[in-house]
Amino acid sequence: MNRLRTAAWAFCGLASCGGRTLDDIFVAPDASPAVVSVVTDAGAETGPKDASVDADAAPAKVPLPDSATVVDLGLRTTGELVTFPIPAGTLGFQLVVQAPDEDALVRIDRLVSPSGQVLFEEGKPRGTELPTAEGFGWATAAVPQSDVYSKSPVESGVFSAKVFGEVSGRVLRVSLVLQKTKDGFFHGGELDLHVYVPKGLMLSQPGLRHEVTAQGAAADDALQARIDAFYELLDALVGVQRGAVSYHGIGARFTSVLDEPSLRAAFQETRVTPAGQALHVVFTNDLGEALGVAPAIPGFAVTTGTSMSAIAVTQYEDSSPEVDAFTMLHEMGHFAGLSHTTEIKFDTTDAGGPPYYDPLADTPRCNGGVTAENALDCPDYRNVMFPTGDQSTGLLSTGQERVLRGSPIYRARASGPSVFPPRRPLADRFVVAGHSVLRRCVLLRGRR
Repeated sequence: MNRLRTAAWAFCGLASCGGRTLDDIFVAPDASPAVVSVVTDAGAETGPKDASVDADAAPAKVPLPDSATVVDLGLRTTGELVTFPIPAGTLGFQLVVQAPDEDALVRIDRLVSPSGQVLFEEGKPRGTELPTAEGFGWATAAVPQSDVYSKSPVESGVFSAKVFGEVSGRVLRVSLVLQKTKDGFFHGGELDLHVYVPKGLMLSQPGLRHEVTAQGAAADDALQARIDAFYELLDALVGVQRGAVSYHGIGARFTSVLDEPSLRAAFQETRVTPAGQALHVVFTNDLGEALGVAPAIPGFAVTTGTSMSAIAVTQYEDSSPEVDAFTMLHEMGHFAGLSHTTEIKFDTTDAGGPPYYDPLADTPRCNGGVTAENALDCPDYRNVMFPTGDQSTGLLSTGQERVLRGSPIYRARASGPSVFPPRRPLADRFVVAGHSVLRRCVLLRGRR
């Protein structure tokens, strides 16, 4: 059984029990100018060393101040009811439960709002049968993650949560991460990005296939094309703009990540970076059959150095900047709290079970689940969080935007005009020809 709540490695990433996530590819726009690039290179196969140098002469802009608040709710016992106040002006929050043993099952059994609305039951967000708020060693829940508060600030007052763990004694560490603005509405923001570059990472497009290093990352056209395309997507679809970008060298063994211990170790390389609001992305050339992996729904928004602190994205030999950028956005969606609109059904055994859908009412669903036979005809095929495809467009629903904007992963602007990014199809020039690697993977799995 998987200890991380990721894509099940043998299943090409089915999001099933425990919030396992599937990884996906789409297409994206390009280029926005760099703001700040900081290169860091640990220089060793493993280890916490980290040296930073300025590698970009572009003038720095003044970043937005941190907008997240971390609250330690102390050590708790299994079955205990935990209460905590949420202040006015809260755009969203994340509840985290950690066990001392990563092999111990942990779950947020129940989460209830001040007005009595049940937001999570038995680890399941309201509106879905997929239990995302459970895992081995960790459990996380985002608010909003369902339709509750999808059109309003998070309710202020005292919330209550019942926590569960296969542990003895007062050993479950419970914490809270708040994302706040002055009025609880979204006014834009900035996302910092930390990119982890293993020694020997190979990239192409634009240009021939070549090795990329952390020290040379800020000047590498292929890597910058992916970063630029990701930020253009994020701004266009969510309204969050580019923050500082940093590059960190990690060991050559992470050019290929084919099992869960390796994935955990890769995500734990984030320990070289101080805790804070940012997205951490491990680039690799081989994730088996996956294009990308997120550790949970959601991951840890501000904590580094854990197996829940990053996402991973594959740089295949024939992958393009547009495809890789959309993979990053898709995995960031999981990391912020989004599920697949509809889950994949891989084989005849799974085909007899109930299909899983996301908890948002405004996302379309593919009745009966996604299969190799019906994927292209699914009404949610064009959604960013659809689990597979070679789409030429990608959109987020209003509810999905709200979940992303409520995540503490980025620095939110405290006040100002409301931001409504254009929810538009992407330009035709970003169409990807042929079938995506992930779609080929799904078709193969569908024949098993």
